[in-house]
Amino acid sequence: PSHSTSMTEALPIKCFEAFLLALYLTTGIVGLDRFNISFKTSFNGTIYRHVVLGLKYGSNYGALGLSRRSDLAYKPLNGRYDRLSKLIEDFVRAYRSYGHQILRISIGLPVVH
Repeated sequence: PSHSTSMTEALPIKCFEAFLLALYLTTGIVGLDRFNISFKTSFNGTIYRHVVLGLKYGSNYGALGLSRRSDLAYKPLNGRYDRLSKLIEDFVRAYRSYGHQILRISIGLPVVH
């Protein structure tokens, strides 16, 4: 008998699934604040939505996520982003470089461990 997979099972991981996985994998890390950062953009008349897990550890910000574009996913906690605004500006710069118009950026409340 032939065995087939549905189309949805063959699709790559979506950004929301990656967000949930990052949330799970970072649970219990003492001192790590976690929050969602969502983007709504427009490109050639199509609306796109994207979410990453924002991170704050000490005075450093970063993000965990997945995207076809590396600069729209992972942002290291290496001191490059000492303010949340710097982290957001980096995402904005990346979106603009791909021709996306940013319609909305939402920053969620901290997610408890």
